[in-house]
Amino acid sequence: MAIDFGPDDARGWVAPEEEALIQQMKVGALEMVQRTFTVWFRRVLDYILACGIIIAALHLTAGVVVVSIFGMTMEAQQAISVVSLDPSSVVVSLYALIIEQSPLVPYAIVLGVTAIIIGALASGAAVRLVLWDYGNPGQGTVQESVSWSASNLPRVAGTMVAVGVITGGLNAPLRTLISQIQGLSEVQMMQFLIDNSRLFLLAFVLVIVGIYISIRMLPVVAALIYEDTGIADALKRSYELTSGAFWHTVGSYLALAIAVGIVNYFLSLIVGSLLYAVYMGSVITYAIVTMLTGPVYYVYVGILYRDLRAREEIRQQQFW
Repeated sequence: MAIDFGPDDARGWVAPEEEALIQQMKVGALEMVQRTFTVWFRRVLDYILACGIIIAALHLTAGVVVVSIFGMTMEAQQAISVVSLDPSSVVVSLYALIIEQSPLVPYAIVLGVTAIIIGALASGAAVRLVLWDYGNPGQGTVQESVSWSASNLPRVAGTMVAVGVITGGLNAPLRTLISQIQGLSEVQMMQFLIDNSRLFLLAFVLVIVGIYISIRMLPVVAALIYEDTGIADALKRSYELTSGAFWHTVGSYLALAIAVGIVNYFLSLIVGSLLYAVYMGSVITYAIVTMLTGPVYYVYVGILYRDLRAREEIRQQQFW
């Protein structure tokens, strides 16, 4: 049974006022980014409480523990890279450490599993909150959102793992080939590339397919929450919603990534300058910046879902 988030939740015939609301939810890529930051900023403290703090704690704890035990070695940095809110990145990073036979694999597996669980909890809480708040400012509470996410953690985590395994797995062949190049001389490397040119081409194609699927799965968590579906149905709905809106989704996501990157850059400069002389200042800086802007992505997911759903409703109305 789908969750009632407001008057536009019903399908089929819509009243004029509901149709106007649907039209308002349909926005261009740049306006979507603007709305994302507006919705995030007006309840920034709530988003920090709902997911920012737990995300920052994850990165800070992982960084401090790994660096304290193994120092700032290359392998330690690779183990820390496993701590990502993107399940695909978790899968790829773990795979890279495994094929390189890194001694930090057991630690990385623990970090990766923890990252997926924390990421699912944060994602569920933040997306739930934005789905309530967007279009109904002030609706929804941090407590209710976190409680819902915790009680539905298996569904949210399972959905994220499914997407991560599929998209991350498609990156595995290229990662394997790259690992075989490492340590070769320039001549040996060129010969390897020539001998395995078809494999590299196939691997690049698989990476492109993985990126394509990742874009199609961007609204999957919001679909699962808003429509109260299971994992398989959420994956199907995400694919349906992005049908006919792929480049629109790509454009909005790239615009968001650029905007967040700029904000993170300046925040890192400010916070980093204040913590320059502090032990593990870079780790602490990253944790603080992530706490502040990490929720922005989840806000975007909720707004993207409402935009894509509005586009779907409009297409259905035009068809009939």
